[in-house]
Amino acid sequence: MTQPYHDITRKQSANPVTDASSSSSSPLLLICFGIMGMGVLFPYNTLINCVDWYQHIHPEIDLVGQMASSMMTAILLTTISLLPISTVTFPPATRITVGFVLELGVLAYLAARVGETSTPPSVSSLKLLAVIVGFGDAMAQSSMYVLAGQLDPQVTAVVVTGCAVAGLGSSVLKLCTRAVCGDLRNDTRTFFAVSSLLILIC
Repeated sequence: MTQPYHDITRKQSANPVTDASSSSSSPLLLICFGIMGMGVLFPYNTLINCVDWYQHIHPEIDLVGQMASSMMTAILLTTISLLPISTVTFPPATRITVGFVLELGVLAYLAARVGETSTPPSVSSLKLLAVIVGFGDAMAQSSMYVLAGQLDPQVTAVVVTGCAVAGLGSSVLKLCTRAVCGDLRNDTRTFFAVSSLLILIC
């Protein structure tokens, strides 16, 4: 006996996509990827939000705009460079680790330098640090989407959400450190230190 056409189409439509979307990842996994999604863009926003410190040490130049340009250029070039590299020879997890380590190194270095009373970082060194953050950002963020896509659509969604709230989280942290610490040097040092701690957690 031939099975009715509408029964066949009903079974086919309920098979691959619905089953994939109905599978839910564990809450712990979603929380971890959400934190990493926020952490991957947090250093970028951390450097952008230190406008007051840049104006204090280099009032003669629009340093924020130049650092943002340096980071965006590094992100673009790094992303293009990663496209032809196989994920087998350079796995996404390794790329994410390398990216976070680079970003952590920059933030930790700046936290230490702000606390010094000697000569502040030069314009060229700050631009170089911005390039390193851009390189690490592109390395970690692009690979995180690859890894999340291999797991579950919900994981990809929380990564996007984490990236979206990174700017807000960094701005709120900056306001909190400014309100608690008071003076500019302690405020900036604490801001970099707490941001470093977040990347270390990631």
